[in-house]
Amino acid sequence: MKKRNQYRRVNSIKMRLASTNRIPDSAFSGYYSLRDEIDAKTDAISSFYREDMACSAGCSGCCMPISLLPLEFYAIRRELEKAGGLRKALSDQDNENQSRCVFLKNSLCLIYSSRPVICRTQGLPLLYYSDESAPDYA
Repeated sequence: MKKRNQYRRVNSIKMRLASTNRIPDSAFSGYYSLRDEIDAKTDAISSFYREDMACSAGCSGCCMPISLLPLEFYAIRRELEKAGGLRKALSDQDNENQSRCVFLKNSLCLIYSSRPVICRTQGLPLLYYSDESAPDYA
């Protein structure tokens, strides 16, 4: 009987998590603000080091399977569901190359506007500096 109740509880949790429609928009607001802040900073850094940047549209050298934070997973899923593109994005996967990101097609990101934080910061130059010589990006 105990196992049966535990099984029901697990299935109940799975059913609640199956759709992001039940998650209020407010649950994602902090994450979206963080993404906007990261985008602003990475844009400033990219502009500052434009001459030294090797990445551009179509560059997919660092696009590999990654782990997502649960919040990122549900935010991506929510955005794709709202746009009606969840099935399309998943059906457009390049299933032949398992060493590449599942949302990569013809070296382009199918979820670029929804991509996780790690993808937003990839390709930036690494810089070691002291406080006195810190560049001002903004």
